[in-house]
Amino acid sequence: MTLIRNTIVNSDAVNDVWSFPVDFGLRRRLFGVEVFAHPAKLHLGLLQRLIEMYTCAGDTLLDPMAGTGSLMLAATQQRHVILRDVQQEYVTLMNTVAPRIRRAAGLFAGRIDIDRCDARALTCPAFNHIIFSPPYGFETGTSGGWERRLERLRETNHDPRWYRKFGNGSSHKFHYEGSAANTGNKSGRAYWNDMAAIYARLAELSPVGGRMIVVIENPYRNNKVVDVVSQTITVVEEIDFCLVARHGRAVEPLSLWQRRRKEQGLPVVEVEDVLVFEKQVTP
Repeated sequence: MTLIRNTIVNSDAVNDVWSFPVDFGLRRRLFGVEVFAHPAKLHLGLLQRLIEMYTCAGDTLLDPMAGTGSLMLAATQQRHVILRDVQQEYVTLMNTVAPRIRRAAGLFAGRIDIDRCDARALTCPAFNHIIFSPPYGFETGTSGGWERRLERLRETNHDPRWYRKFGNGSSHKFHYEGSAANTGNKSGRAYWNDMAAIYARLAELSPVGGRMIVVIENPYRNNKVVDVVSQTITVVEEIDFCLVARHGRAVEPLSLWQRRRKEQGLPVVEVEDVLVFEKQVTP
């Protein structure tokens, strides 16, 4: 058992898989329909569980690759939030969403600090813990792609404005900023070198005993699973973090596209990994 600021964590709780209902309704109410443009958002039910398990009221939480800013959910629960992203379009979107979050939280809203920043050279105020989901689609070749995303939206009765804005998906496909320097556009050794630099920077800034929670999954390439999770653990544990817990989120409901793949005996992402690391004392 490890005690961090009155939050007790059982480090033996490994590979427990959690199940949550779809979060489209809650996300639309809190964040607005615009955030659905990003297909790799942290599930709000999972995020709620992590906030409750690993943080305390008054903590400051960091997402260094924030996208549409799902971590703002913590600001409705007396946590302060630091959000950084390299793409200006998402920084602008987060600044649009933040007032909605503050209104929802009322008098108990935590601070929300939003800025544009490259995670490889991260600058930010002091924080207690990190919760984020890094990019990995380009490294693996696929994590389902736009077709899977659009199909899932069709099945879940999402806001029709989404269709009008994004049509058939062909000309509005989600992408990382066009620069080849963007980590989300890299693959192979270049991708992992970037991620190693990002994790090293996060280790520099993290307090001893602070948690870094990485939400990631093993996608597939050429119908074979790519073990991004194990590689992430290896890279992170080479710096001043130690894996102390590992959880999973059942990816459900499976889309029609995923169900067809499963029926054909092809690999399907059914569990999203949650890796909980702790910053260690540097020898």
